[in-house]
Amino acid sequence: MRGLRVPRTQLTAAVLWVAAALPSAGVCDGGPALELAPPVVDQTALRTSVWLKNRGTKALAPADVIVRYTVVGVARGARPMLAEGTFEAAGVAIPPGVSVEIGHFVLPDRDRALSFEEVIVSLRAEPRRPRCFEIVEASFPHRWHETTLAVTSAQLGCLAASCSVTLDNQDADVGHGRSTVTLSFGSRTIGADLELPRPCGVVPGGSGVPPPVEALIVADLRAQSGAGSPAISIRDGKLQVRMELGSGSSDEIRVAPVHSGRLGPSARAAADVRPFIVEVELIPAVSADGRRLSYGRLPTVRVGRIVTVPAAGSSGALLPLEETVEACIREPLTRELRRVFDRSQVRAAVEEFLAAATADQPINFIRRVSGRSDTVFVTYV
Repeated sequence: MRGLRVPRTQLTAAVLWVAAALPSAGVCDGGPALELAPPVVDQTALRTSVWLKNRGTKALAPADVIVRYTVVGVARGARPMLAEGTFEAAGVAIPPGVSVEIGHFVLPDRDRALSFEEVIVSLRAEPRRPRCFEIVEASFPHRWHETTLAVTSAQLGCLAASCSVTLDNQDADVGHGRSTVTLSFGSRTIGADLELPRPCGVVPGGSGVPPPVEALIVADLRAQSGAGSPAISIRDGKLQVRMELGSGSSDEIRVAPVHSGRLGPSARAAADVRPFIVEVELIPAVSADGRRLSYGRLPTVRVGRIVTVPAAGSSGALLPLEETVEACIREPLTRELRRVFDRSQVRAAVEEFLAAATADQPINFIRRVSGRSDTVFVTYV
């Protein structure tokens, strides 16, 4: 049986018809040479733009492109996933030698993403219709751009801040005995009670058998600002909150007779307190949200030597009195100020105050904080 013969002209026409029909059936006829260009990352919005470049001589006719992406953080011994997904760009056309943005995605967790110094963006671009172009893949390391700014004592001195302390442990039954600290940083003012022993201590009251004793009372001992000294500054790379107690008023230390373990109804002036310095030292750190300058959880409190001088009309030896005043003020004041500066409300107020010194900087995430001399350096992305 002889084979079926098809005229050459008919065969050629059939092939041409099939070739013309294939695009409508979803197949492209060849394609340009494409490559993925390095993505463009906006650190403020964490928006990552994906770009395709046509490095060939043939234009990419309008085509639908599917993009798959993953972003991982670079950590020692690990590559934690930060983002993954897919998007589609419709009708992408690229002339030869041209790069175009075909879409973007946003990293979902800002704090987690910026906590890595470097991330790796992996991309894959493929055509929706086969053979429009070759599938392209690439991975790009991206290191966040860091900037360092300096916060100085002079800057903090231009901002509104004040600190005051009142020490008073007189008998609460007569409307006294409330020791307080008031802290004002910028627009925020916070007050807190301080607990002093009540009474402070007991001193010999004179001669007799048995010898009389008197209870020591701190009465309205107040802070005053040092002349020309800001309430908060930077020294040796640390934040310093400075107060000066002992305003020069009289009768700051009083004594009251003790009868059968109870305070007598009357108290007399015993001594005045010379001004002494109280400093709270805060080690610069990063706030919990990573976006503000803050301080560590272990404030250091320094109380200068407390010196007493006889009050007008008082008599008696001052040495044991001075030792008792030291004992009843220094340790309680140190303990209470540490407690106050570790409160979340005080920490938030100080952070807000310090943020005013960096308000004109677009801080996304603080990488590290260091201090030297009268300056704190903040490195951020």
